[in-house]
Amino acid sequence: MKLLFCDVETTGLDPVKDQIVEICVKILNKDGSQGGGEWLAKVRPTVKVSPEAAKINGFTEIGWQEAIDQDTLKTVFNDWLRSGEYQLVNWNPSFDLAFIRPLVINFKLAYHPLDILSMVWSRAYTIPEFTDSLGKLRKYPDLTKMYEIITGLPMMNAHSALGDVDACIELYRFVVGYRGLP
Repeated sequence: MKLLFCDVETTGLDPVKDQIVEICVKILNKDGSQGGGEWLAKVRPTVKVSPEAAKINGFTEIGWQEAIDQDTLKTVFNDWLRSGEYQLVNWNPSFDLAFIRPLVINFKLAYHPLDILSMVWSRAYTIPEFTDSLGKLRKYPDLTKMYEIITGLPMMNAHSALGDVDACIELYRFVVGYRGLP
C-alpha cells in the first residue's frame, strides 16, 4: 500500500454544487520516499467560481484556458488510481473527499484518511510556537502557518493544489521522522 497525497481547489465550499478547478496527486511509499509519480491538472469548471474561491485559489478564465474538462478529470483520475490501494494523506480529508468521491469508480482507500493537521497537532506540545506560556495548546494554525513554523521556511504556492500537497508531504515527514528525503 502506498500513500496518496492529494489536494483539490474548488469553485466554492459546497461539494453538491461546486466543482474541482485544480487537483494534485503525489504517490509516496510509507517511509516518505517517492513511490509512484504525480499528477497536476487545472480543471475547467462548468459552474460559476465564487469570488472568494477565486481569490484564494487564483482562478481566472485566462489562466484556465488550457484546462481539462470535468469528464477528462474523471477519466484520468480513475485511470491513475486503478494501479493500487492507497492511504489518503491530506490536510482536511473530509473536504477533499467530498469532491473526489463522486469522480471515482471503485476507489480503494485503505483505512481512514490520515489528517495532517491532527498528526502534527499530536506533536504540538513539543513546538513552542503552538503553546502558550502555561504549556496549553493554542488555536489550530492553517496549513501555511503550520508549514512555516515547522520548516522555518516560507510556504511557496499556498492555496494551490501543488503547494498544499508539497506542504503536506513535508509535514508528514516531520511527524513520522523522515525529514530530508527527496
